[in-house]
Amino acid sequence: MKIIITGVGRSGTSNLYSFIYNILRHREHGFASIYEPFLWGGNVWNKSYEDLGPGLSDLNNVTPAGIYAHGNLPMFLESKADYDWSFAQKYLQRIKNKKSDFLYKFIRAGGRNLLLEEIVDDGTVIILMRHPVSVVNSLGDHFSHFGEGYYPSDFQRFRTECESIFGDEYIEYEKKLKKFGVLGAQVLYWHFTNRHIVSQMQAGKYKRSKIYFYEEFVSNPELVLRNLLEVLSIPWRENYVDIYTRKSGHLTKKQTIPLEMLQVMKESLEFYRKTMDQYGLLGLNLSDGIVSRFGKKNSKSFLSFKNVSGNSLTKLVFQLKGKNQALAVRIDQLEKRRDALSCEIHQYAMQIAIHERRDSARLKRIRDVESRLSDYRSIIRHLLSMPFFGGLLAYFMKKQNAGWIRKDVSIK
Repeated sequence: MKIIITGVGRSGTSNLYSFIYNILRHREHGFASIYEPFLWGGNVWNKSYEDLGPGLSDLNNVTPAGIYAHGNLPMFLESKADYDWSFAQKYLQRIKNKKSDFLYKFIRAGGRNLLLEEIVDDGTVIILMRHPVSVVNSLGDHFSHFGEGYYPSDFQRFRTECESIFGDEYIEYEKKLKKFGVLGAQVLYWHFTNRHIVSQMQAGKYKRSKIYFYEEFVSNPELVLRNLLEVLSIPWRENYVDIYTRKSGHLTKKQTIPLEMLQVMKESLEFYRKTMDQYGLLGLNLSDGIVSRFGKKNSKSFLSFKNVSGNSLTKLVFQLKGKNQALAVRIDQLEKRRDALSCEIHQYAMQIAIHERRDSARLKRIRDVESRLSDYRSIIRHLLSMPFFGGLLAYFMKKQNAGWIRKDVSIK
């Protein structure tokens, strides 16, 4: 299995390198992991990213051969003639031939994909891209695309090659970004490195490369990882999302990007939007705004995830399920609570019905008694209306008034 991960620095290459290394190191015999061979030497190779920390802070681990290969190879390769029989080609081939299966990771080879595809043979080159505002913000003052701190800056040869390949497009964009100094140079590197990748991809020069986007890994890691591992012919396992979401990579100080610079970067933002529309899996919608922390006034989120047309229904449903696991659990809890409340309501309704039946029976008995009393009153009135009973009652009342009948006399 042969895999190369490449992309502009701070695009998620280290995190993906760590993920693939961790899932393959126990499964592939003779598996080699080569971390940044244009900068770092063998002392930091064949290690998990978690074990690289001390080695990456020791300049003794920098490889002169790798730096020489990088410095003598064009930053943008247009054809095989640009690298054939070069020291860089021989250097990478020599590393590759030591192992039959390998994992390479580059951030200094974005414009050199033709060489990477030759090195990978029948394997796959994974190209990672990330929103330019996020990349530049993540770089801060601690990291440069042009290698300052390890070797003389690549900026002058980068500029020369860009002017040769892109002409006025590069010249005009550099003029707009020049006032922003180092940050402007980082935007230029991001823009034209990725522009070169996409133009070569569209021209059909890349046969074994596939573009993935950092924002899609963040939005729905399971869907994107399943797609990636299918391309790599690696069987899926349920714990892979957990492995991927363990954060890797060097964390840099956040950089405040001037609002004026963001307005100038619209060209890069539009290019990235179109690239995601063409090569993305999820149909994420990236607006032209900015993240609030990048500016103090009139700022909005530059990244809004929206489902847009063009995706299959299966992908859309899968995305929503993967993205809303917590919501699904909450809904399940609420449904269980609803069922419990429904049972309680049913019990209360039964009790009310019982009491209503009892009240109805009591009311019926009261009405029966009232009906009987009414009947008794009618009988008495009827009897009193008869001459015999009327005269008899009058006789007894007369005797009572005369004292004939004594109230205190008891009948024994």
